[in-house]
Amino acid sequence: TLSGQITGTRFKETTTKIESVTISANSHLSNLVIGKNVKFEEGVTLDDSVTFEVHTAYMETHSIDTLPKLKGLSALDKQGKPLSTWARLEGGARMGTEGSGKKRYSKKLTLKRNPQKDVQIHGNVLTDVRHIGKRADILVVAARTAPGATSPSFYMLDKPGTPKPWDGAISSLAPFQSRTALAPVVSVPIWNNPLDIVGDVQVYLGYRLNDGTIVYSLEEVIEITLTE
Repeated sequence: TLSGQITGTRFKETTTKIESVTISANSHLSNLVIGKNVKFEEGVTLDDSVTFEVHTAYMETHSIDTLPKLKGLSALDKQGKPLSTWARLEGGARMGTEGSGKKRYSKKLTLKRNPQKDVQIHGNVLTDVRHIGKRADILVVAARTAPGATSPSFYMLDKPGTPKPWDGAISSLAPFQSRTALAPVVSVPIWNNPLDIVGDVQVYLGYRLNDGTIVYSLEEVIEITLTE
């Protein structure tokens, strides 16, 4: 059993890995890879630096590319009370492809508006290990601030990927995808069309369980600025 402040070390590509151990209640973990057979008691919190082997292994076996990390997630229960989350979100955008090499995804991007070129926006949901196998909706919200506007207009993407105006109420969010069982990692192709607008676009990604629990990107989101 491990308890208290449990900190591993990170050197270049290597991070301390723990497996076959119980983490005592209310412990805090940082700089660790969580391996197999790790049991968590109540109230354990994880720093952003903690990763799960189940996520990296699934991404390798399913050829899911790693995207820029979106730090600072939020999680709420159906009453809107904050919860701790062990989920991780990744995401980014890019425009078109250059020759044979594809451009990297970036979580902050400035582009010239081009009605002929597709903008690709992609996300990865690294499911909270406590939620793997549960039924859930994947949610995508975009906030657009037009030039000169003082506040953004919010849109939700529905299943065909069509942006629909959103009133800001969590209960009215339409699912972008519905999953009968959350995989360890869900690859989410959010957009692959031209963005024929100017202004700032912020893309939020998350998921909602059947019991109303919602996990979403809050501090860091995918940000695109489109200029003439």
